[in-house]
Amino acid sequence: FASCNKHVVKPGSREVISSGTDGDLRRIMFINDSTGYIAGGIRYFRSDLLTTRDGGRTWSPRHFATDDDHILYGLCHFQERVYAAAFNGKIFRLAHTEAEWQYNQAPWWGPFQSIGFATANKGFIVSGQGFESGRIIQIDSSGQVSRMDTFDFSLNDVCFADSESGYICGYGIILKTAD
Repeated sequence: FASCNKHVVKPGSREVISSGTDGDLRRIMFINDSTGYIAGGIRYFRSDLLTTRDGGRTWSPRHFATDDDHILYGLCHFQERVYAAAFNGKIFRLAHTEAEWQYNQAPWWGPFQSIGFATANKGFIVSGQGFESGRIIQIDSSGQVSRMDTFDFSLNDVCFADSESGYICGYGIILKTAD
């Protein structure tokens, strides 16, 4: 008789760190060894962005005060800019780590899930809600929408391996671009 041995994976030392928020935390991203961001909030009521400058030992929460706050789902870093995409069609951008956050409202309300950039002036946001509809929205580096395509299924995440190759996953689907 033959069988395999299953080893229990146990994490090493761990530490609980206070986030300073009671909202959901959805995405984490570090742009270097010390600076990182966490996107989250409360879906229909508040957008939270946590920032660390000490490698994640402490986090400072920020609540974006816009006309209709909703949770942040998407985060990406491209060159010196940081972008966040909110559930209500808002696109937040930070030109560099010492700048103030700016935001644009997309021409329509949309449940933005993820954001990624292929090149300096070509970013993409994916949107999806309820498994039955999704969008790919192309934006420039300032967050202005230039194109959009719709689908009959929800889209959840976007990632670029390089300036030509990108992937989007959604409800039962994976999309790939080579250009």
